[in-house]
Order: sequence, then structure tokens, then C-alpha cells
Amino acid sequence: GAMTETKIQKYFSPVPRRTFLAVASLGMITGLNGRSHGLARRNKIDDVIESLSALVKRELSECKVDLYLRAAIDLQSVEMGAAQSVLHSFARDSREGISLDGNLALVALCRMLFTKKMPLSDGLEPEFRRARIGESAFLGETGYDDWPLEPIEIVDGVPFMIMDGYALFGAAEPADKYLEYCIDNCDWNSHNFTLPNSTLKQSALDKLLASSKWKQKLPKRDKEFLFAQIR
Repeated sequence: GAMTETKIQKYFSPVPRRTFLAVASLGMITGLNGRSHGLARRNKIDDVIESLSALVKRELSECKVDLYLRAAIDLQSVEMGAAQSVLHSFARDSREGISLDGNLALVALCRMLFTKKMPLSDGLEPEFRRARIGESAFLGETGYDDWPLEPIEIVDGVPFMIMDGYALFGAAEPADKYLEYCIDNCDWNSHNFTLPNSTLKQSALDKLLASSKWKQKLPKRDKEFLFAQIR
């Protein structure tokens, strides 16, 4: 209705129209019956679009754990197929309108929402590859082997951005294409994210700062970058 359209206009411009075409069919796809169930689903989808829009508008230097967690929580509040459909439609339709940092934010969200598949019977280890977004500049002289979920590290359910930039020569892999890889090759995360209070977020940060992964003492600037994410 008009109210929903106004809300979306407020949080995202231009409106990703195909996203809403996908959303309109979700009730039928997921087998919802009854007007009340359909209304509840539309309200949840509104929340998903709102939280995704807030997330992709931030620059890397402004990333906040609450933005990632709200988006993950809202996506996990709807059925898996519906969540993946809306996320894919949003990423595809916003591809031309968001910055490289916005694309990175959606990639980081994929790293939260998906997990590596269980090992295969033939002993081969399934892969959960990084997105092709360029060369990451990690904090503390660390590298790719230190952070299997690059560009983030999840500590007690709290996602921290552990790189403060990246060098890109060419075009970054669009988030919707990376999402397609995740859907085809990974499992949907069975861990349900929650929004921790400030004490729990500080505790998670303290644990990250005390990690043995750091190859050198973090300078004040890097510590501030991490602390700002929970502020």
C-alpha cells in the first residue's frame, strides 16, 4: 500500500522494483493461507528491506555490528527460501545504485547467513570461498588464513569487520552473484543471531582484541576502528 511504498522510499532510492515483484509472490511460494498470515509476512518483508537498505548505505568506516545483526535477524525471521529470494532480489536490483562498500556489506552478510557444508563422504572438504572483491587490507598484519569468514570475524555471535580497506583492479564480484554461489554451495546458518546488549558486545570485542591471531600489537587507530563498530 501507500504506507509501505513511503517507508521504502525513505530508506532506499531508487526503489528496487523487481524486489517487490518477488516479495508479492512469496505468500504463494511459501504456502501461506489467510489474510492475517499474509499481512504478517508482508510486515516481516518490510523489515527485511528496511534493514538491508540501512546496511548498504553505510561506508566501511561507519560499519556497525547492530546493522549487520538486524539484517540477519530480520532475514532469519522468515522462511529460508523467502529470505534468500528477497535478499537476492534486493542485491540484484540495487547493484547499480550502491557503492563498493555497500556491496561489501552484503557480502559480509552472506558470510553470516551461510556456513560451509558438512564434509563429503569421500573425505573432500567443502569450500566456502571468499568473494572476489579485491585484495583485503587486514588489521594487525594478519592475512586470509587467519580469517576464514573474511571480511568479518564472528565472536560470540557478534560480527566484526577485520579489514579496513581493499585494493581492487577491475570489477568487484556483485553481491547477488556471490549470493548465488552461497545458495548453490553452502548451507543456511542454523545459528539464529540475536541483538546483544552493550556489555555482551564489549565482551566480544575484548575477546577479539585478546586473540592470538594478531601478528603485531594493534595501533590505537585500529583499536578505535573496532571499538567504533559497537559504539
